[in-house]
Amino acid sequence: MKKSLHIAIILITASLFWYCTDKFDMPVISKGNPGNIGGDTIYIQQNPVWTGFNKPQDLIIGKEPFLYVCDTDNDRVVMMNLAGEILGTRYVQKPVAIAQDHLLNLIVCGELVHEGQVYSAVFKIHLFDSHHDLASAKIDTLLPKTSFDFARPDRKFTGVTTFYDNSFYVARTGPVNSSPVDPDNSILIFK
Repeated sequence: MKKSLHIAIILITASLFWYCTDKFDMPVISKGNPGNIGGDTIYIQQNPVWTGFNKPQDLIIGKEPFLYVCDTDNDRVVMMNLAGEILGTRYVQKPVAIAQDHLLNLIVCGELVHEGQVYSAVFKIHLFDSHHDLASAKIDTLLPKTSFDFARPDRKFTGVTTFYDNSFYVARTGPVNSSPVDPDNSILIFK
């Protein structure tokens, strides 16, 4: 008897919650209208449009937060505030990927010229030490580093990401992938 009373109370309570709430119509997304961008997210283009870039290939919002842009064909990294005002630039040849660690260093994939040969490279820009003056920040070349690295101009560094412990991963591509020890298409881990 007691068990059936509990079941009846649960059923009545559940039906009150189920039937006594407002029902919302699901939005109808018209497939016939190509201008319809309905859904759970709507993107509104900011105005004015930020111009002056030449084939930018990557951007991040840093930890400060500043916006960093790999302005590839202008051979520079651009630091902007969130309103789009340029706060500084730094020459990096053909930057294609950028990340920032928790020490506020920028890790940038780009290019360098060594003895007349162009190589893909990974750089570290020390922003914190320069008090966020991008133009005067110390820049270290992390890769290529060894004579073996300089023997492989066909390798390209294409992406970078950082982790909470300031380690970072770099994506690398290239045509030689038969080596079980050091294939060109790989992810390199830096700790």
